[in-house]
Amino acid sequence: ITAYARANGGDEYSTANLEKLMPWDVTFWSERLKESKFELKEEELRPYFALPNVLQGMFDLVDRLFDISVKQADPDEVQVWHPDVSFYKVFDNASGDHIASFYLDPYSRPADKRGGAWMDVCLGKTSAVE
Repeated sequence: ITAYARANGGDEYSTANLEKLMPWDVTFWSERLKESKFELKEEELRPYFALPNVLQGMFDLVDRLFDISVKQADPDEVQVWHPDVSFYKVFDNASGDHIASFYLDPYSRPADKRGGAWMDVCLGKTSAVE
């Protein structure tokens, strides 16, 4: 990636001006390298990975791997903080028991959401770790 950035990034990325590629540049130059090598832009893949298709694929996979089913709950069953948020229930296929639930909030709303590792507070509030 560094060699590609040096070859295509101009004087700013020359060996004389930059000893090594900075962490914040890696993603950018990695994407440019993929685009030039495979003649494919990430945006062109977007139609093949629509959220409903990805979720269904993921839920089918966990069904096969762990013998569990993930079903979306009725929207009237739970309160959500945004219309894009959905609530799912996890069932054991063998017994049919409801074993877990989770909220899915797939879209970034920087003004409303905290970044990073905020789920740590959930661990202290679960009886599963006791």
